Amino acid sequence: MTAARIVDHVEPHKGDPIAFYCSPLQSLCDPCHSRTKQGIERRGYDTTPGLDGWPIDPAHPANRGWAMATVVLLALFAVLVALILVEAW
Repeated sequence: MTAARIVDHVEPHKGDPIAFYCSPLQSLCDPCHSRTKQGIERRGYDTTPGLDGWPIDPAHPANRGWAMATVVLLALFAVLVALILVEAW
């Protein structure tokens, strides 16, 4: 565990002085601020996976419409293939 030594803006202020002084703040350790938070701000989404290994951030490209439809279709195809194999066995 690393001590939180950096005050971070919860939402990026992007140079706006009102947002800089009036927006909500949080305490972060240096690695979390430098690596994690800035990576999210740079990419526009978080890459943290859920328990199923799928990204939990709705803004992640894998969670956008066409990607989810592809995953659902692949899952249905896998079930269909498994059923055909069970019948053939």
